[in-house]
Amino acid sequence: LLRSGALQVLFSTDAAFVNPRLDGNGGSTATLGARDLYLWEAQQDGAGGLAEPTITLITADANGLALGFVDTSFAEARISDAGVFFASSSAIYDDTDGNQSLDALLASGENISRLLPAGSEDLDQGAVFLGAGESGSTAYLLSESSELGGAVGIPQVFRINTDSGEVDSVSVPEGIQADNAAIDAVISSSGNLAAFTSLASNLTVADPATLGGSLFIAE
Repeated sequence: LLRSGALQVLFSTDAAFVNPRLDGNGGSTATLGARDLYLWEAQQDGAGGLAEPTITLITADANGLALGFVDTSFAEARISDAGVFFASSSAIYDDTDGNQSLDALLASGENISRLLPAGSEDLDQGAVFLGAGESGSTAYLLSESSELGGAVGIPQVFRINTDSGEVDSVSVPEGIQADNAAIDAVISSSGNLAAFTSLASNLTVADPATLGGSLFIAE
């Protein structure tokens, strides 16, 4: 990703990539507990080339030590102006996390916080991070959690304001109870549009009548 005159690449690994003293949970065998998120970054120089790159450990505590437990199997990791979005099922990032499920997190500077709706301390079913716009002001989650307005067994796509915690449903129009689940979504660079796949048959007047789900666009 080319942002602000720099080439940026997010990657995850169980290796002690920055410094063994900082990342002491690395090992020769990849495990979820040892997996951390890093940012590789190189500024463009005047000749159009790249300067010497830097590598930053994103999933670090206040002392700069690696926390691990990054999950990229079922969720995206995304760079934005607001910070880096990623996912983890570990309570190591938030001691109020009691759902033992995947949660979406935002690393901004030295602070790492869970994406939660205003007034909530947890999500009973967790949430999968789907994406965010370049500004990072809004993020998209796939979740069954009641705190977001979801229902167990029927995950839907929700949009959350990362500043206020305000939440609205993306995959279910207002006043409708979807008869099936949303599966996935792709988010535009502006963060204003989401293309999502849903198995529901009652989101529009026309019955999609498809077995693998239908594609919808929401703004």
